[in-house]
Amino acid sequence: MSDRHAALEEIIVSQQFVPPTRAPLVDGRELRVEGDGIHIGERFHPLAQMQEARLLFLRPETIGLTLAQIGQVEYSFARPGDGVAALETLYHLRPDLRRADAPAPAAEAPAGYFAPPPPAPLAPMVAPTPQAGAPFGPFGAPQRGYPASPVAPPFARSLGPTPFPPQTLAAFGPEPNRTHAELTPKPRTAGQLIGATFRLFGKRLGGLLALALLVATLPSLLIGLLDALVAALSGVNPLAGAPIPLNTLQQIMNGQAATAPTTTTTATTPLDTLIGLLSLTTVILSLLVAAWSQAALTVGAREATLGRPISARACAREGLTRLWPTLWALCFLYGVLGIIAIPGLGLALAFMLGPSEPGAATQVTAQDTIVFFVIAGIIAVATLALVAYLWTRIALYPTAAALGLPQPLRRSLSLTASGWWRIFWALLVVTLVASLLIIPANAAQWLSVAVASVLLTPLAQLITGPLGALIRVGALYDQRLRREGYALFLQEGLAAPPTSPTTPTPERPTEVSR
Repeated sequence: MSDRHAALEEIIVSQQFVPPTRAPLVDGRELRVEGDGIHIGERFHPLAQMQEARLLFLRPETIGLTLAQIGQVEYSFARPGDGVAALETLYHLRPDLRRADAPAPAAEAPAGYFAPPPPAPLAPMVAPTPQAGAPFGPFGAPQRGYPASPVAPPFARSLGPTPFPPQTLAAFGPEPNRTHAELTPKPRTAGQLIGATFRLFGKRLGGLLALALLVATLPSLLIGLLDALVAALSGVNPLAGAPIPLNTLQQIMNGQAATAPTTTTTATTPLDTLIGLLSLTTVILSLLVAAWSQAALTVGAREATLGRPISARACAREGLTRLWPTLWALCFLYGVLGIIAIPGLGLALAFMLGPSEPGAATQVTAQDTIVFFVIAGIIAVATLALVAYLWTRIALYPTAAALGLPQPLRRSLSLTASGWWRIFWALLVVTLVASLLIIPANAAQWLSVAVASVLLTPLAQLITGPLGALIRVGALYDQRLRREGYALFLQEGLAAPPTSPTTPTPERPTEVSR
């Protein structure tokens, strides 16, 4: 009889028992971790279908789960510490989910990784008395026959971004943003982001120019040659200049709008078919090259920001794998801005040109003209303000997509929810500096279309492409640093500043951090 009891006790001890967990989410739902998986309302994620579980953010505390046949899902908890506790339960149930290259909530975190909570007086409570020798689980409930894990000591709940160890802070110095253009433990202001962008561009000039030449300048040159060929086949001199829009606008205001030429219906020739196919090919190639260059330059900017060597071939290859998400993100970004900007500015222009329209049925006085101009100014200012705000909120969407971050649109909106004014000024200043090159290059088409599209615009992209990628990547990592703290350094494999651009940290970043 005693042997039977001993065998039964051995079976109970060998089984892992973790009490069910209940934690409120920020959207009002409740997440429950039980022995069979995770329950969120009526949704259920079986434990066997989980491929990865990790901590993504700390404010609010967010965990990411990779599920078979579903992909990445994220859940944000309303109370600090609940996400870490839920992960600990999953790691107890499925120890294989704890990846070696990801910062685990308790076991793999360095000393001081989680800030201890402030002491608070607790009212005396009568707790149930556990059995003698029975350890407590990660949520305070006694475990039945489950021994304390030697790799998961008790942890304190985090109240904010993970703090940096003293040795890491000492390695960067007291003012890291003055001495390092790469990512540092201290977040940057708008002016420091701008300065770091230009200093990093000068520091990594060779690698960035080689990458821009491969993915931006040479493809743009080929597209310009193809466009010039289409113009020549159409009977238009590609070396001639394009019509100046100001002259056309002046003719419209004077009532001298050009009449459309009369055309006669003729049969389509093979040359017309060839011109149409080449024109369509030019448009498609322009979109694909824009997405590829954006993705590849973003990857190169990430390597420069993290102090790693820039390989033009590796960055171009990785950018090619992120071409379609980046293309969709760019289309979404400029589509949203165009839907707002074109009608708003068009309405403002209509109020400005309305009083000067010849042949109007009613006479417009000078006072009415002033009122029209005031209304046009209000509409234009409101439209530009809305465009600037939306541009800042979703400007990091293509960058997050090019880096392979999960749910890039949601990540962009989340990162820019606070401090968007700082991001706006940093992006605006660098964009205006880049426009000093790209606007004259595009304006040269009024003198010669071929010279502008084949020569000047591709050359301008050597500078404007890397600068734009550096400021966007810098802003993205700065916002992540404010939210994640030292967890960002752990995910990217960084510990101390690189001694030189050629001696980076050998660890490779994880997929979530890209």
